[in-house]
Amino acid sequence: MSSQLALYNKVRKYILDGTVDFDTDTIKCALVTSGYTFDATDEIWGDVSANEVDAVASPGNGYTTGGEELTGVTLTEITSPPSVVLDCDDIIWESLTATFKYAVLYAEVTRNGVVNPLIGCVLLDYEGGGSIVVNGVDYRIQISASGLLSLA
Repeated sequence: MSSQLALYNKVRKYILDGTVDFDTDTIKCALVTSGYTFDATDEIWGDVSANEVDAVASPGNGYTTGGEELTGVTLTEITSPPSVVLDCDDIIWESLTATFKYAVLYAEVTRNGVVNPLIGCVLLDYEGGGSIVVNGVDYRIQISASGLLSLA
């Protein structure tokens, strides 16, 4: 079984009105604690950020406030069935020491009056066992071979 990306409600609007531009924007993935409960009506990173893994309290824990920037971002047009696939490299935190439950994707941009619009959230603990606890290990979020997100 794999974890699924749950989209925030406004992301479709953000894509269509140009608030989020996957070709030019910095897309980030932040780790979020169990203090957060996914709410599809959240709109901006500020709705979630209070529950981010605390990089300040634990300097050298392998986490940077705001999360990791997605690298290798590509958009590929598929002709049959007609769709566009967003893909990126796996996301890796080196020597991470943290406790978290979610990975939240957002665009680090201010556009159309929206500051850091949310894209989607992944429940990393998809088997329901609680938070993930890592201590000084490289933690990887492996992106599916079929991409991060497909819009048909």
